[in-house]
Parts: sequence; structure tokens; C-alpha cells
Amino acid sequence: GYDQLVHDVALQKLPVRFVLDRAGLVGADGATHGGTFDLSFMACVPNMLICASADEAELVNMVHTLAKIDDRPSALRFPRGTGFGDVDIPAEPRFLEPGKGRIAREGRDGSLALFSIGGRLRECLKAAEQLEQFGISATVADARWVKPLDMKL
Repeated sequence: GYDQLVHDVALQKLPVRFVLDRAGLVGADGATHGGTFDLSFMACVPNMLICASADEAELVNMVHTLAKIDDRPSALRFPRGTGFGDVDIPAEPRFLEPGKGRIAREGRDGSLALFSIGGRLRECLKAAEQLEQFGISATVADARWVKPLDMKL
């Protein structure tokens, strides 16, 4: 299957969208059904764009974005289960520039950054809050894109 992905899709720059559910460790589904290695093996594929949503609002924007990309293959990764239910779903999805992440929390002094991709953003924000109790200020970045990676983030 990997050869087909590379030879029949990626090298030809076909606009195929791969939607990968059960991203990361998924618990109840067991070790054989988790997407533990998906980011690693997809990142090696030439011409591939890869994004991962932090929540259901980002998921809407990412689906919209991938639907607009017609010059190469792309992949969207999202976790198992339901959404958080506490974010506003955009009425009009917006295009997310490939390779452009965002700062979810700005630290005070630039000495520590937590870098998140996908569904781990909330844990990074919680960790930053806990660090604050010890006088450590952390910036939290949401990469959004694994490939291309935002080198300015």
C-alpha cells in the first residue's frame, strides 16, 4: 500500500485526500488500530501535505482547505471519538495556509515553548497553566501542519 501511495499518487502529484482517523494512541481500540506511526510514514512521502486538527472547528477549516488543494496529495489526521463540544463551528470555513501554524498562548519571556500538533493542544495549554504556578511562562504553539512545517513558528 505504501508503494501505491508513493508511486501512484504522490510522485504524480495527484490531488488525492487521505483522511486518517484514530490518530495517535486510541486506547480501547487496541495497539493494532492506533495511528501511532501515521505522521512519520506520511511525512516521508514526496509532495504530501499533512495537517492535524486541534479541535472540531479546526477540523472544519482543514477539510475545507484540503478540498481546495488540487495540485498535490494531502492528508488530514484526527483522533478517535467525539469533539470537545465547547468551540464554535465556523459557519463559513476558512482556508488555512499550508505550513502556517498559530500561537495558542503567548509566554512572557520566550524561554520555553510547547509545540503541539493535532488533538494534544489542550494538554499543552494545561501544562502551560501548571508551569505558570511555578513561575515558568510557556508559549504554546499549534503547528497545524506537519508538512510543510512552519519554520517561523
